[in-house]
Amino acid sequence: MRKYLKGQQGFTLIELMVVVLIIGILVAIAIPVFQSTQRTAKERACKASIRTMEGAIQQFNAESIEFNSGAALTGLGQLVSTYYTGGTYGPWLKAVPTCPSAGTYSVSGGTVSCTVHGTL
Repeated sequence: MRKYLKGQQGFTLIELMVVVLIIGILVAIAIPVFQSTQRTAKERACKASIRTMEGAIQQFNAESIEFNSGAALTGLGQLVSTYYTGGTYGPWLKAVPTCPSAGTYSVSGGTVSCTVHGTL
């Protein structure tokens, strides 16, 4: 029987347990870093959407003064519409963006805010 065991190679149980322990430690370090990076990315994407919408609001206001006697923006849905009053103007956005963190956007006085990330 000893003849057969001498030629076999492999890992001992202790060696395998050490490898599993090292992998566990690496995962325990990586998960919080990944979650923090994901949270930061969502916040930055939301802020970029707010900047885009505020730029569209400025364009809406400029064209509204020129074509529609300064009609005020009442909601973000108006930014995806086309108007005709003495000339065609709009749309300023293809679609109203959604917050990656499931927040909702609202506009007040030309400033866009998110229920999760606030304003700029």
